[in-house]
Amino acid sequence: MNILICGDVDIPPPYGGLARRILTNTSNWEIENNISVLVYHRKANIDRLGLKKSRIYNVYDSTDKDSSFINNAKVVLAVIYSSFVFSITHPIISIKIFLKEMGLFARGSFSLIKLLTSLHYARVAYNILVTDRINAIEAHYGFESTLIVEYVAESLQIPVVISSYAEAIFWRDAKGNNISYRYDSLFDNTFKRAIKIITPSKHCSKGPLRFVKEEKIDIIYSSIDTSQFNGLINMKNKLKQEMGYTSDRIVLFVGQLDNRKGAHYLARCASTIVGKVPEARIVFIGNDMGAKNDLEEIIKDIKNRVTFKGGVPDDELRKFYVIADVLVFPSLSDQECMGLSMKEAMAAGTPVVAFNVGGVAEAVEDGATGYLVEPKNEGMLTEKIIKVLTNNEKDIMQDNCIRKSRELFDVKEAAKKEIDILRNSAGA
Repeated sequence: MNILICGDVDIPPPYGGLARRILTNTSNWEIENNISVLVYHRKANIDRLGLKKSRIYNVYDSTDKDSSFINNAKVVLAVIYSSFVFSITHPIISIKIFLKEMGLFARGSFSLIKLLTSLHYARVAYNILVTDRINAIEAHYGFESTLIVEYVAESLQIPVVISSYAEAIFWRDAKGNNISYRYDSLFDNTFKRAIKIITPSKHCSKGPLRFVKEEKIDIIYSSIDTSQFNGLINMKNKLKQEMGYTSDRIVLFVGQLDNRKGAHYLARCASTIVGKVPEARIVFIGNDMGAKNDLEEIIKDIKNRVTFKGGVPDDELRKFYVIADVLVFPSLSDQECMGLSMKEAMAAGTPVVAFNVGGVAEAVEDGATGYLVEPKNEGMLTEKIIKVLTNNEKDIMQDNCIRKSRELFDVKEAAKKEIDILRNSAGA
């Protein structure tokens, strides 16, 4: 079976939850299928994205690191030429795209550049569909790139399956405001045109359900390779010694250091946690997105019990999940379908304390694999973290985490469910 993976998504390293979902599925599917992956730019110094035989295509023939004037000029000229050729050779699809852009014009957001890039994207997608004899398409997100692919696919009678996340529930602007409703007419088009819609949690299915019936939606939790933790789980004490945390009780945060992921909530709890559990060490892992200075100011009185690691390689991150006593997930965003860090922590046998937002409750079983906390309730967050650190039944909670992670997030089972939907859609 020949499958195209595309949509309004790129796959830049470091690999976040969505990129990992795409690459994990693709690495499983390419064993028995021919997979084509369309990403926006070539990745500097990265040729295969970790894939062995899948074909990698780029919307723009430039690397994501090259922003020179000459390179940008080449890209612009290539897009103008490509859009002109496509509008001549495929007038019906081009008219649909033009009318879509005119709809944006009516709302005051028309852009000639956007029209040209849309036509160029259509040409790139069309050529892949024909050259690689694609049988089915998986498009990520219900945004504009997916609608363009649907226009092209309709002309070739190729089914499109959309993987939708929280874009139809919560989508933030630069100020953090929810602007998802602005895309409702677009979502109405993309979701209704799709033959099937896959969401990674029940929470995230609420978006497409505003536009289509429930039977059109399948819920498949984003998977992780739980086997990567098998050899590490029983090495906790040895790893703590090797990593220099022998006597510490690790309170772990994994995520970008910004207001969206809620690192400041943990920082404000840190002093009380260390006061009650003196051997507690708060470890922040994640790239600084502008919040680190504020976090350091909050924890300055206990800075000797706090560690900022920045971003770390995946193999080191897995070790941190194993040596951690608790993972804290204090995100407040309904954009969270189900955080990757929660799943990986559970796979390592580490309980999770999290604000009860988005799809969190589908992963964390309150009292069994961790605790759910009322959003913004710092007192309760502190209490539950301390409860895990002092829990006499931590072995039972660890076993629960390992069991549930393997029940819900098995990589091969999730990949099989998703490829079966694509096969059924194509009648294969």
